[in-house]
Amino acid sequence: MKKLSIVLLALLLIGGMAFAEITLTGSADLSLGYDLDTTANGLVNGTDTGDVEFSFTLDSASASASGDADVYAVIEMSGSIDVNIDGVDANEDDTTDPTLAEEGGDEIASDVSIDVAKIVGPDWELSILGMDNALNYATSFQDLDGSDEVDADDNNVSGAFGDEGGFTFTYGDYTIGADYYDDATNVTYAFYGAASMELAEGVTVGVGAGLDEGNFDMSVKAAYAADTMTVEAAADFADLGGTLLFDMSFMANTVVSDADITAKAFYGSDAAADGAGLAAQLAVVYAPVSLTLTGSGIDFAGAWELTAEVAVDATEELAVSADFTIDDASAWNTGAEVVYTAADYTVTVGGGINSDNVIDAAAEIASTTLIDGATVSLGYAGDDITEADLAGSYDNGHKGSITAKVSIAL
Repeated sequence: MKKLSIVLLALLLIGGMAFAEITLTGSADLSLGYDLDTTANGLVNGTDTGDVEFSFTLDSASASASGDADVYAVIEMSGSIDVNIDGVDANEDDTTDPTLAEEGGDEIASDVSIDVAKIVGPDWELSILGMDNALNYATSFQDLDGSDEVDADDNNVSGAFGDEGGFTFTYGDYTIGADYYDDATNVTYAFYGAASMELAEGVTVGVGAGLDEGNFDMSVKAAYAADTMTVEAAADFADLGGTLLFDMSFMANTVVSDADITAKAFYGSDAAADGAGLAAQLAVVYAPVSLTLTGSGIDFAGAWELTAEVAVDATEELAVSADFTIDDASAWNTGAEVVYTAADYTVTVGGGINSDNVIDAAAEIASTTLIDGATVSLGYAGDDITEADLAGSYDNGHKGSITAKVSIAL
């Protein structure tokens, strides 16, 4: 609380400075529950502010300068003073004294950076802010780095050249970079080059390579695009001549007889280059049905997993989905869900079973119109209705629980 008070005082003292709009999110709910296993029942209050982060920009500025001759220089700079206050989660499971709750990463911080510094000619430019030190053309369709999103960081090639110093020179579709330093006892250097070109209508290829005093990396990519088909393939190779690391990705999409078909694959070595893993996915959408098959052995330990998912939008109101997963240990689980959405309410019914004979089931009816601005629901959830887990480690026990809830969210 002391940090927060100081921050609020600072805001009052600096009232003349502009700051960004504040967006707050959170929810509060009141539940009446009955546990069919223990007969425990009663009211439970809950609030959720755990995902709230207050971020103020007290002030910010940017500046730039540019020449106007045939060959000219450009520099762009930006900076800001920011206040970040993490929200503290208070919920029905929090039995601690709220005054003792751990404060988040509250801070007042400044951030200043030079974003662009380059010399520009008629068909070329020279950046003096350094060069890329990793190519990463091949990326997985899965979230390998645990960032909750699929992005360019989802790859297995961890090798990199240089430390992002030096310069980058670009001429049309060609790019080169270089870095060099001699401290009288040791020489360090790094070079980088990449090119991309269109070989024919719809066909593009790219190649890149990086070299430093202990490593050589290379990447290639190719793509084909037409009216009804797209194909993309890429590969990265790191530490060629040493401990080889590699990954390869592939994607193809086509439309055949109104069916949209997408195939994806990713293959690569792990960081220690002592194994390789493969993941592949086939998705077919033929409205109103979609089918997705995914096979994965990407953990490099000889383990694998196969998953099949199907979803059907039967009508505008009714949607049905089901999935089945099995792994190398013959452990499997399957489940299904039906969602009916009407004007004033939504009904959800679902359940599943796994190879340990654990059956779960759930049903809920919820309305956002019964009380304007609130969600009112009545539901049942049973995590192990067959009592296969005698230790009782499931949240909703064997027989399950019934809960009536009203929730207000911002």
